[in-house]
Amino acid sequence: MDSLENVPQVNLDNLGQIIEEEGILKTCHAGHLASSMSMITGHLFLTEKRLAFRKSPNFLAGLFVFVIKAFKRRFTIHIPLSEISTFKKGTFGRNKNILEVTLKSGESIKFNVDKIDPWLDALKSCQSVS
Repeated sequence: MDSLENVPQVNLDNLGQIIEEEGILKTCHAGHLASSMSMITGHLFLTEKRLAFRKSPNFLAGLFVFVIKAFKRRFTIHIPLSEISTFKKGTFGRNKNILEVTLKSGESIKFNVDKIDPWLDALKSCQSVS
């Protein structure tokens, strides 16, 4: 995401390993609501240090050899918990299982998760530890 320019960057090729080393506190199938007309499916991960979203591989893109490198870089969003200003239960149409994360920069990022309350509790407990 271009709008996450101010977030400290990590090598996305190694982010999966970093997340495993930090220890995954919570994960689920999720959708990143990139716009009102676009949802990217994948997995959302929470560690004590970050919230990360890894998109699912695109089957059609796998048919092209030149996108093999793209499969290594499937982590599309990485947010250090220190950059999160607020998080809350949001909505998207009739869907009430929306995790809305607001960054200190003012940007709002929405994820469609399976059950919202456990995510809110997990993020709250991570913030109280920080």
